[in-house]
Amino acid sequence: MIYTFELRRKDILVERESIRNSITIQGRNGLLDTFFRGAAQNTSWFFGLIGNCSKNHESDEMTHHPGWEEFVNYDSPNRQQWLPAVPENAIVKNITLAVFSFKESIKEPTTINGFFLVSNGVKGGTSGVLWSSAIFKDGPRIIKPGEEMRLSYNYRIPV
Repeated sequence: MIYTFELRRKDILVERESIRNSITIQGRNGLLDTFFRGAAQNTSWFFGLIGNCSKNHESDEMTHHPGWEEFVNYDSPNRQQWLPAVPENAIVKNITLAVFSFKESIKEPTTINGFFLVSNGVKGGTSGVLWSSAIFKDGPRIIKPGEEMRLSYNYRIPV
């Protein structure tokens, strides 16, 4: 249950960090409902960025997450898709890294406070299942024009 974040400037690694995440109640209920009750499965998942933030909470949903706001000022018109590999040893992870580019979208430094994973690819959208979110423990990261952020997500079923 870890997001791994890389910050790159001119294709040089500037920072790399792994952050534990909080699985939402909505996400856990969706997993149980799909697996044990045969509910329709969400087959596409997307990364979002968290801008302004005071806290995240397990009761957060895309329609209501009062402790944070989505950051949408990146180059892509949509959220970046999470493409999971085949699970192995009770772990599922990305096939490829999701890339957020800030080459054209920002003109001065800005801050990112964390990430989330949701079943809706619309940037700024408020529908879909919010699976998880993660906030940097030691404060926001400064993103400068021209930089690129790469994300991966690994989920391990606890034993």
